Amino acid sequence: MCSHPEWRACQSGTEKAPNASVLVFFHNTAGTEGSEGRLVIDGSVLAAIGNLIVVTANYRVGVFGFLSSGSREATGNWGLLDQVAALTWVQTHIGAFGGDPRRVSLAADRGGADVASLHLLLTRTTGPRLFRRALLMGGSALSPAAVISPDRAQQQAVALAREVSCPTSSSREVVSCLRQKPANVLNDAQTKLLAVSGPFHYWGPVVDGQYLREAPARALQRPPGVKVDLLIGSSQDDGLIDRAKAVKQFEESQGRANSKAAFYQALQNSLGGEDSDARVLAAATWYYSLEHSADDYASFSRALENATRDYFITCPTIDMARLWARRARGNVFMYHAPESYGRGSLELLVDVQHAFGLPFYPGHQGQFSLEEKSLSLKVMQYVSNFIRSGNPNYPHEFSRRAPEFAAPWPDFVPGAGGESYKEFSALLPSRQGLKQTDCSFWSKYIRTLKASAGSGSQRGWELGWGLSSILPLAVRGLGCMPWAAGC
Repeated sequence: MCSHPEWRACQSGTEKAPNASVLVFFHNTAGTEGSEGRLVIDGSVLAAIGNLIVVTANYRVGVFGFLSSGSREATGNWGLLDQVAALTWVQTHIGAFGGDPRRVSLAADRGGADVASLHLLLTRTTGPRLFRRALLMGGSALSPAAVISPDRAQQQAVALAREVSCPTSSSREVVSCLRQKPANVLNDAQTKLLAVSGPFHYWGPVVDGQYLREAPARALQRPPGVKVDLLIGSSQDDGLIDRAKAVKQFEESQGRANSKAAFYQALQNSLGGEDSDARVLAAATWYYSLEHSADDYASFSRALENATRDYFITCPTIDMARLWARRARGNVFMYHAPESYGRGSLELLVDVQHAFGLPFYPGHQGQFSLEEKSLSLKVMQYVSNFIRSGNPNYPHEFSRRAPEFAAPWPDFVPGAGGESYKEFSALLPSRQGLKQTDCSFWSKYIRTLKASAGSGSQRGWELGWGLSSILPLAVRGLGCMPWAAGC
């Protein structure tokens, strides 16, 4: 985790036309490849291919960026303000680099995309037109863990204080003591709490009623303020278990042999939602076949990754695209990177690898095939077009010429088989209905299940009825999943 923001601007070596389009990419990697083995995106390959200016900006994360005590002592949301500061700096100074402040695109990946996507809903960033387009890779404001309520933020601050032996009688004492602790002590403490409690115990943006005034789902229901074009997507290689490598490594270093089982249990419990609804957890356990034994932990791990990926990443990403398109907030395009494409051993997932031209980095010569290089080149051309025109098919706003390098990328619009998206595989096919059945489980069946809370159906649960017995009967009787489209 990083405790201070860093910014850098990157241009290609070729001469640019004046008023070049600009991409501001927010990342939250902790170090550099030379110092801690971390891979840093410098943006140079994408800048050269797209004739763009790429600005990469770090921001404060975890307790350093989002710790909130629920009082004036620590209001939280500093990570969001770091991003606003970077975007404001670009507006003021990018002209000196040959960039056009009116043609700025915002981008981020994974948890950073959860955070950065909130700027699409905030008048502080959309009002002054700090950016016109957004590229969100593996994250959205609709993720169940994207934002934190003031009450939960305060509870987490108290839990952190106890973990590092700080007094908790008042928020002033909590914050004063935490500020005296070394950064590595706070980092270890928050990592331990995350390992024990799962994804709902992380420090993120706080709905404080001031900067972030309301929950994202509610904000997305309001009439659009300004038009922002959106390119959004996900990767099948992504997942909370994969993202939690630092958590697992920390627990192993502390000698806690049972940490893996505890962390997996926390992940499974998170499927019940922030309020730990036992009925929702039972439904998810049945649907994703999460019953397991010590003899088949690998299958359980894969099933848990699928469940948490759908719940926290893929389905919220699709919902974000759907709501953005429905409210006519701008052009909307979606992609999905299927499993087994890219180099899983590298820190970056395949969509980021290809969008930033990792196969062409000098340090990775010989690691990528010609097919992967060709795919990366085409993805970079799509991304460059979107940054310049708001449409991955056209290099300029005034152009309507179909791309020659690949099949056109369809708009995210409903069709007979669902909304259209581009698949990041060798032939770049256009497909429809991404994860339609799985996401219907969360958006339709689970929503109905939650709505039934407190009704007569609750009595059945008190009598011991479980979804593991009810749902198979429904499936056999209807011939298809009761929450699937068309059932």
